[in-house]
Amino acid sequence: MPVLAAAAVVAGCSQAAGPSRPYAEVSQASGDLTVVNSKDGQAILRARGLAPGESARGTVSLMNTGTLAGDLVLEQVQLRDRPGPGGGLLSEGVQLAVRDVTNPADVITVFAGQLGVLDDRTLGQVAPSQSRTYMFTARLPDNGPPPSATGGDNAFNGSSLSVRYAWKATAPDQHSITPSSAPRVTFRVVKKRLLRRRRIDVVARCSSACTLTAWGMRPRTRRRTVRVAVARKRVRIKLKVPKRAARSVAVRVRRRGRALVRVRLRVTGATGGTRTYTKKVRISRRSPSRSRRASRVR
Repeated sequence: MPVLAAAAVVAGCSQAAGPSRPYAEVSQASGDLTVVNSKDGQAILRARGLAPGESARGTVSLMNTGTLAGDLVLEQVQLRDRPGPGGGLLSEGVQLAVRDVTNPADVITVFAGQLGVLDDRTLGQVAPSQSRTYMFTARLPDNGPPPSATGGDNAFNGSSLSVRYAWKATAPDQHSITPSSAPRVTFRVVKKRLLRRRRIDVVARCSSACTLTAWGMRPRTRRRTVRVAVARKRVRIKLKVPKRAARSVAVRVRRRGRALVRVRLRVTGATGGTRTYTKKVRISRRSPSRSRRASRVR
């Protein structure tokens, strides 16, 4: 099982003290899984003189340039706390947020909390030629006026911190991969909000990590894409229906007593393989709630 490790540093300090020079490195083991790091040799972010209430942020992009898909894991492998005269440890004071911002319309929070307690985080599969962008935000909260020269936020005066993170990508044996096989999908179309709120919801689950793209054929809507990193995770894709199209559906229901809605769902597996499904649902003056029953597609 070829394994790749990518490492980067987030460094920050309070007041004037500074950490050692941050660094980044990428190493490659044998195999056909290759991930390149946009911050090779640089820090993801660097914060000097970070005062209470201030924050610093930076981004890093990873791309799988190999031929195999890999399961990504983020690890915090090295943390160096250097307390100042007040004895405050920035690992206990700094709040860290790590977010997957690859798709601005669907930002995924990987971690949010005290920097020192970050453990291993599973990020899902990254397919060949696929890239991921992660944003790191480090913030030192403002806890109000310090009670003394070394109390409260003054405890962090002169402290410094450097952290090293690693992205590990593990690929299964090449013979076990079937690129032409798309994941199994269970999905249903929720239509009850169409006439009132001009919205169609697609609720779906994938049997493995996948990318889902949904759009309305009748009425027509824009395409919405959601990446699902965890198998069997329930996701809801909201399709906004234009005013004119929603009005046309309402007119058909009023005149004919019913109208057909057609929605398409495309699923792409993390290792390749794509399938597209079409589902038709009927909207009538009195649509029974049982019509929302999920349909399993294999």
